[in-house]
Amino acid sequence: MSSTPAHPWLVAVAALAAANAAHAQATLLSDVRRLSATASAGSATHADAATPSSPFAPFSPTPLSVHATSGTTSTTASASQSSSVSPSHFIASGAASASGQRASGDPGNAQSSSSFFISFRLASPTWITLDATLTLGQVSKAQLLLQGAAGQVSFIRDAQSPQPISLHSLLPAGDYTLVAFAAANISLFPGSSLADGCSFALDAALHPPCPADFDQDGFVDFFDFDAFVACFEGDPCPPGSSADFDQDGFVDFFDFDAFVTAFEAGC
Repeated sequence: MSSTPAHPWLVAVAALAAANAAHAQATLLSDVRRLSATASAGSATHADAATPSSPFAPFSPTPLSVHATSGTTSTTASASQSSSVSPSHFIASGAASASGQRASGDPGNAQSSSSFFISFRLASPTWITLDATLTLGQVSKAQLLLQGAAGQVSFIRDAQSPQPISLHSLLPAGDYTLVAFAAANISLFPGSSLADGCSFALDAALHPPCPADFDQDGFVDFFDFDAFVACFEGDPCPPGSSADFDQDGFVDFFDFDAFVTAFEAGC
């Protein structure tokens, strides 16, 4: 029994899709996730901290909560986080709070933090879809940052930014850090009763560029078709794109047929 060989451009499109899928994942570089909480009252101080059991392992420890009491002064600091990390998906939620009372006498303070800090490397341009929510306390505010090491991407938001936060962008190849941070800090004065806290939640997924999205704007439409035809006929191509669509080293009608096939398949 024999089978009919696939058309060369169909083989090329399949190979290109497989290559893109292989590049959808990031190389994870460093993991600095951490919880911390410290409560002090007079000379009494209690602290606790937690980090993942190993880099990039699921991190959902028992929430931290520490207390300190001295005379009429009492303080509490709490922190929590649940996060998971993979080469193509980051999910995290965290919170930090601090509270206390002081009638008179001994001073007191409390501070806590929940930090999500992951650095990663992209070998080729990759789409990121990021959704996040940050909350604002009396003084504290959660923060979010996506930063490219070479300065080509700088996305910084805090709890005073419009919520929820969304980002859909094509990231150039390079090294990146994704950071979400919540922290709370109080310092008691005589007769005070204070409480503060904030939180974050994020969901970030990495996606390979779609072969049919020739102009790399995140959509497959006739702008892509027009851009390819212009590129094929010798006009400037969109950055990162080439008229050699089947990547065989030649620009010919096999490229045109391969693009039409990819365009009709969509993403």
